[in-house]
Amino acid sequence: MLGQQNTSNTNSSTLYGTGYNGNIGTFHLSISNNQLGQMNIIQASTNLLSTNWMNIYTGATPILNFTDMLASNYPTRFYRTKLAP
Repeated sequence: MLGQQNTSNTNSSTLYGTGYNGNIGTFHLSISNNQLGQMNIIQASTNLLSTNWMNIYTGATPILNFTDMLASNYPTRFYRTKLAP
């Protein structure tokens, strides 16, 4: 899924899906946040309506780049980010 989620909350993050590389089966995404060092959790699911999202990465912003090396293992995969507690 390519695209972004953006909210006006000052403690929110913006998730950018920047591309799928079919040659090697990876998906790259970036997270930006105006809070230096804010921990973000990247979650993935094969069902957008699922309540069973899996944590696949945790890292700090203001800019966080992540490559899902397992993206080609799923026919469809959705991503979201949330702020860590």
